[in-house]
Amino acid sequence: MAGVSTSTRDLEAVHERLRAWFAEREDDPGVSVSAFEEVTHSGFSNQTLFFTLDRAGLPPASLVLRLPPAGDGLFPSYDFEKQWRVQTMLTGAGLPMASPVRYEPDDAWLGAPFLVMPRISGHSPDDVTYMVKGWMHDQDSAVQRTCMESFAGLLCSLHSLEPGPYRAPLARPGGGGLDAELEWWHEYLLWASDGSPPAQMAEAYVWAYQTCPGNPYPDSVLWNDARLSNAVFHQDGRIAAALDWEQATIGPAEIDIGFWFATRRQTCEAMRIAADPELPGFPPRNELVTRLKERLGRPLHQLAWHELFAMIRMGTCIVGTQRVLRRSGHHDHFLMRAPLLPEPASYRP
Repeated sequence: MAGVSTSTRDLEAVHERLRAWFAEREDDPGVSVSAFEEVTHSGFSNQTLFFTLDRAGLPPASLVLRLPPAGDGLFPSYDFEKQWRVQTMLTGAGLPMASPVRYEPDDAWLGAPFLVMPRISGHSPDDVTYMVKGWMHDQDSAVQRTCMESFAGLLCSLHSLEPGPYRAPLARPGGGGLDAELEWWHEYLLWASDGSPPAQMAEAYVWAYQTCPGNPYPDSVLWNDARLSNAVFHQDGRIAAALDWEQATIGPAEIDIGFWFATRRQTCEAMRIAADPELPGFPPRNELVTRLKERLGRPLHQLAWHELFAMIRMGTCIVGTQRVLRRSGHHDHFLMRAPLLPEPASYRP
């Protein structure tokens, strides 16, 4: 269900136009592009295609083509220039990115702006099943611990960057910070629900506005989609690259940390796993929180609220996905029956 959209593309036409783009950009009329491999196992907001580029005198290059949805998508707009800028800036800051990224703003080539970047070799855990099967589950405790420590280290490195240079490309329309982030997600809910949000979600946002804790600490650069499945890991557990930066913004570090913890918590609930941690090599929650505070050099402010807000955000994205499914005629898709929020006891204080 990658690239949720109401329309599909003619991939044969995209393939030929992409080859022509490379021929012009590389000044090599003999350049060739392999058949596409469409990514279907992760990602709901963009269309992602793997391919191999062959050029004269150079080794084959494994690359990724990223396009916005062909029709109505999960989000009302797609800012590929922002994604290009943030990945380029973070590469320059020493963070592990898929780099270099090439951005093409001219939609005459493929019908929309697009990104081309390297395909990073490694392992990406499944969003839901990583704790019961797959590469991360099958590793020994030492590798699992390295995975968790490297992921936490990435977040702390990101949150320790000076946010000033990132404000212009990353700020929401309402600016940066927690208030602007809350407002953006509420506006998105209204758009996704055509102005009539489900009562459960409307009540959740009333709670979020009434209890919003503010941020007594300086803002940070935020990934805003901090999930284990958005990272590529080397075999030894170190992070090879962090992916999916379309929601990157400026705000309190707790937004990222809360989202990471909330996604793990909801996955544990879905898989009926009560253990803390969910894998033997992971540090328990209290140890991880202590490490994050030490690395950031400050307390984590109202982390519980941010975990609850993350669950509200995830519910909001389900509303957006259901909108696309209805418009594309997929009324029987399982996400049309998905709960928008956990049971009230799970997400309300």
